[in-house]
Amino acid sequence: MHQKKLSNPSFAAAGKLFSLWAGKTAGAGLRARQHAGRIWRLRNEYIPVDAKKEVVAIRIHIIGGSGSGKSYCAALLGEKLGIAHYDLDDIHWDPRSDEYGVKAPEAERDRRLLDIVGRDAWIVEGVYRSWAEPSFAASDRIIVLMTPLHVQEERIWKRYEERVSGAVPGKKRETYEGIVNLLAWNRDYNETKLPHLLRNWAYADKMLLVHDNRDVLGLFEP
Repeated sequence: MHQKKLSNPSFAAAGKLFSLWAGKTAGAGLRARQHAGRIWRLRNEYIPVDAKKEVVAIRIHIIGGSGSGKSYCAALLGEKLGIAHYDLDDIHWDPRSDEYGVKAPEAERDRRLLDIVGRDAWIVEGVYRSWAEPSFAASDRIIVLMTPLHVQEERIWKRYEERVSGAVPGKKRETYEGIVNLLAWNRDYNETKLPHLLRNWAYADKMLLVHDNRDVLGLFEP
């Protein structure tokens, strides 16, 4: 995922946005941290599947901008349908690095993706397009999260603050500069890259556009 560099004025503007966000949320304190911990556990901890529950043999790909709710929706669907869910960030970025921005070797990334999509049932989620083609091709349904950009940006700042403060564990070390660059990349993704993909996609028959993440659970019944 390529992240654009921003000029100093952009850093200043982003700083103002962060200050406004932090000011609005500071009073929520303990309750916000407890909620953040619950969401982190839902996203990252193993959720045991009832052995008596029939696994739904369906393959779902979830795509959307950073902060659109992909990981959350994948975890909820995985729990409901009793199938594993995979974050493409985990195979795109090098697991041996403790910082964001270091990509895994392409051959290793592609091998791991093919291993996932070769299974009978799965949920894959991520922002990626070109190298994720095998997942799009193998999926039965593609959920496109159309979360408003301002909501995505608020979530990006919130996630950054929670990780920096230690409210939730972070997989890698994050920096203020990295978040500002991510915001710029994500705006371009939502305004240019994703709309272009949807207009020219060969998978329109598989696509489900979702404007409210609360509707995701209602799309599939076990």
